[in-house]
Order: sequence, then C-alpha cells, then structure tokens
Amino acid sequence: MVITCQFVCEWKLHKRVLSFCHIPPPHNGVVVCEVLNHSLNEWNLTSKLATVTDDNATYNDVAIIKLKDILSYQRKVPLDGVFFHVRCCDHIINLFVHDGLNDIEDIIHNEEKQ
Repeated sequence: MVITCQFVCEWKLHKRVLSFCHIPPPHNGVVVCEVLNHSLNEWNLTSKLATVTDDNATYNDVAIIKLKDILSYQRKVPLDGVFFHVRCCDHIINLFVHDGLNDIEDIIHNEEKQ
C-alpha cells in the first residue's frame, strides 16, 4: 500500500509520497486501518487530514470506517466526516469499462474472426 498526500502551501498544490507499506495478504480492514493510522501519526497528520481516497475494495470500507471512528473520538475529523471517504474516480471508471467490455466480448470476438 502506498500512502500519499496532497496539500496547499502558499496557494500552490503539493503532492508527496509518505510511505510504502507492505501488507501481506489476505488484506483486511483492521490491518489497513492500523497501518494507515500509524503512518498518519508518524507524520503528525491526524489533525490535518481532510479526506481519504481509495479504491472499492471491501476491506477499505472497513478500514476507513474504523479510521474515521478513531479520529472522531479524538475530535480530528473536519465537517463531521461528511467528505472523509472519497472513492477513486479512475478506479470506478475502470470498473465500468471492464464490465462493459465483458458484456460485448462475444461481439468483439466475432468481429475479429471476420
């Protein structure tokens, strides 16, 4: 898992890689939450975190819910967490495209034969 951050400093957007974390399979939300929370604490970012963006893996849902609970308990979630969990649009579009291609796979295969 890679943990990145984006922030604005002097009205300029910055992007940084914070850490690469090896999480051996099978992945689960509790472990992902612990690793993410550890990294945020290590960089002293828990009070500066606004959103978390991830893919649609089920274990990520569990991880983000647990992380939100931890940070809410510490009163470190802005706007009551309304925008805390954001899905990765690229991943969602990729899922739609692959699903659509699977639906028309036979048509494409028949056209390639001709």
